[in-house]
Amino acid sequence: MADLLTRAGDVQLTPTLVGAEGYNGMGRRGGAQQRGEEKEMLWTIVGWIVFGLIVGFIARALVPGRDNIGVLRTIVLGVIGSVLGGFVFGLFTVGFRGFQPAGWIGSIIGAVIVLLLYNKFVLGSRKRV
Repeated sequence: MADLLTRAGDVQLTPTLVGAEGYNGMGRRGGAQQRGEEKEMLWTIVGWIVFGLIVGFIARALVPGRDNIGVLRTIVLGVIGSVLGGFVFGLFTVGFRGFQPAGWIGSIIGAVIVLLLYNKFVLGSRKRV
C-alpha cells in the first residue's frame, strides 16, 4: 500500500486510472488547467453577483414602496429571480426544463415576483412607507 503513495512536497498524491481525461496520472489536475478552471469559476461568481445586483435594483425600482433590504439581499433577490424567471419561462415555452437561469427580461420578471412575495410574507406585518 505504501508503494502506491508518492510524496511531492507537502501534497500526498495517489495514482488514478490510466487515461483519466484532464488528470496528470497522479490524482491531481495539471497546474495550468486547474488555474484556468479556478479563474473561470471566480469570474462566473463575480458575473452572477453583478448580474444579481443589477436585476435586483431594477426589480426594486419597479415595485412601488420602500424596501428595507441591503445590497446583499438585493443580489440574492436578483439571482433567485433569474432562476425563478427561467423556471416560469420554461413552463410557458418548452415545458419543465429544471431550474435554469433566464435572460434579462425573465430575470427581472422573476425578481419582481420574488420581491412581491417577500414584501407580502416577510414584511407583511411591518408597515411599508
